[in-house]
Amino acid sequence: PYAESSVQAADLRVNGVPADSVSFEDADTLVFGFATSPVDGEGEQRMQIAAGAISGAASTANPQLVKELDSTFRYDQLPMEVIATTPAAGSIASLPLQGFASVTSAVLSSAGMEGANGGWPILTSDVNAERLELAIDEDTLTDPERSHATEHAAFVVFEDAANDSTAGAPFLRTGRVDGVSTSSWTRVELGSTHDYGQRMVVIATPQYSAGPPLVARIRHATGTSFEVLLQRADGSETEVTADVHFLVVEEGVYTADEHGVTMEAVKFTSTRTDHATASGEDWIGERRDYVNEYVSPVVLGQVMSYEDERFSTFWARGSAAAEPPSASVLNAGKHSGEDPDSDRADETIGYVVLSGG
Repeated sequence: PYAESSVQAADLRVNGVPADSVSFEDADTLVFGFATSPVDGEGEQRMQIAAGAISGAASTANPQLVKELDSTFRYDQLPMEVIATTPAAGSIASLPLQGFASVTSAVLSSAGMEGANGGWPILTSDVNAERLELAIDEDTLTDPERSHATEHAAFVVFEDAANDSTAGAPFLRTGRVDGVSTSSWTRVELGSTHDYGQRMVVIATPQYSAGPPLVARIRHATGTSFEVLLQRADGSETEVTADVHFLVVEEGVYTADEHGVTMEAVKFTSTRTDHATASGEDWIGERRDYVNEYVSPVVLGQVMSYEDERFSTFWARGSAAAEPPSASVLNAGKHSGEDPDSDRADETIGYVVLSGG
């Protein structure tokens, strides 16, 4: 959170021109405005905030001055337009895999939001050592169409050998739960001697190729077990079942030198819910900071509580809504797609960051 008294419109400059107005959207969001556009031509533009121009709220544990912002963006009068994609929008993508003797499970997460109406990646068939088949699904609470824009998706696949939590931190477990219902919770016992306590982070991905849109929800992830439920995102209460793939890891920061993997597993309380809007400008997320350094981070996440019974699902982005998390920018949180009743209660979000490759 920022200290409102420290914020001035002129703190933000675009191409050297100070902003004329600023509004306080929430504790973490400022919106600057210009009476006249500071952009006078196409191409690269410069955006700056001086170091120390804005300070953190005194109520925070460690109020600090904001770091310097000096970045660029591009302006083009003729926006870029997708005229064709391969595979076609709304179809199943088949990703070839190499270097695996066997693959038993996989987990996926949204890595950006190109389609303004929301969506999430799902597995559409059993995984194997040769390919991973996935698609982007979306809710049908506003309209029945489920054809989605091309999106970035983060994924990790696992061999049998990755399924040993007795080897020590990060106590990684993977697997698949068959026949998870939309009507009742399924308790998953990890069969491990390790007690995760309150530090369990779970990522779950549903697998289906037909039927209603489904998202996986997690709760009671503690000790040596967790509970999983599938939620229909179409408003119906008729029971359906599908398989769910999962990853479990202990919350913490891990390095290649000490643990054999560069990774961090984090939990936080999400107080924001992104959702589809007419302008398509609501995809912001909540700013998160890395502990490790990553060149090409892979971010996987999950809504890990059930404070709100209406569907919500994890998503992450980089410096722009349509871009995946980058080495320097990670925004993460939950979204409610096109649900007209878009607000959601605060939820616990768990996410895992690994080095891509």
